[in-house]
This record gives sequence, C-alpha cells and structure tokens, in this order.
Amino acid sequence: MFIPFLPPERPVILIFDGHASHLNFATVKEAIKHDVIILKLPSNSMHVLQPLDVGVYGPVKTAWENILVWFAQQNLGMPLNKELFPSLLKSLWQSNCFSAGNIKAGFKRCGVMPWDPTQIPPSVYELSGSSTSNADVLSVPSTSSADVPSSSTDDPPSLL
Repeated sequence: MFIPFLPPERPVILIFDGHASHLNFATVKEAIKHDVIILKLPSNSMHVLQPLDVGVYGPVKTAWENILVWFAQQNLGMPLNKELFPSLLKSLWQSNCFSAGNIKAGFKRCGVMPWDPTQIPPSVYELSGSSTSNADVLSVPSTSSADVPSSSTDDPPSLL
C-alpha cells in the first residue's frame, strides 16, 4: 500500500482507472481511515484524463518509435535481439520523457494540478458513458473542501 509513503498533509487524492482488480473493500476502508480520496475516472478516458498517460507515456511511446526507426535505418535487415535491446532502452531512459517537467505537464493538462476542469472537453465524458458526473468519488474523507489548502504552484499532488 502507498499510504506509508504519503506526506502528512491531507486529504490526498488517489486517481483510479476504474478497473475492478485495482480496488477492494480493504483498500477503500484504509483510504477512509487515512483521509485519502479515491477518484474513479470514467471508462475509456485514460488517454485524456490520466496524468501519466498524457504527460509521460505518450512522449515515451513517440520516443521509443523514433529510436526503433533510427535503429532500423542504421541496421537494415538486422533484427533487434536481446543483446542490442538494453542499449536502445538506455537511450529511451536517458531521453527527457521521464522528466519532472513532463510529469507536471501531465497533471496540468489533465486539469488535476492546478485544478482546472476546463482542461477536459465535455465530449470526453460523453464517450465514457458517464451521464451524472465527470468522475465518481469512491471515498470522501471528513475534511471539507474549505479545509483543503489551495496551491498556486504547478507541483503535482503527492500521490505515491
């Protein structure tokens, strides 16, 4: 569980993709106990609403494709084998895809931090089949929203 690694400030938001295997009663119970809000994202919206999908995994996919194209151009007809794979993976790791800037940008573009629901077009929610709300809150701690300090920085929330 990630709770021991959280800072003392509460509440904390845990963004949840909605897959049933990622959540159980014990997790919800612990979340309530530790003032953690579990936010369920609408189905089929991860590519738009999940900060790491938006800020990191997209750039990683593009960089990896570019590395593979470069490899293929430099090594016509040569297969990518187990001996060569680590060096290409090292190139990916050394790219700026995993930078703090990309991670922060993902949270910002998803409207998570700073909070900005206008970042996501309404059509995203229509596609997900969600007709009542933009996301389902599974666990709401007793802290009122008035007690939550506002942040003027672009730092992402402390999730993990």
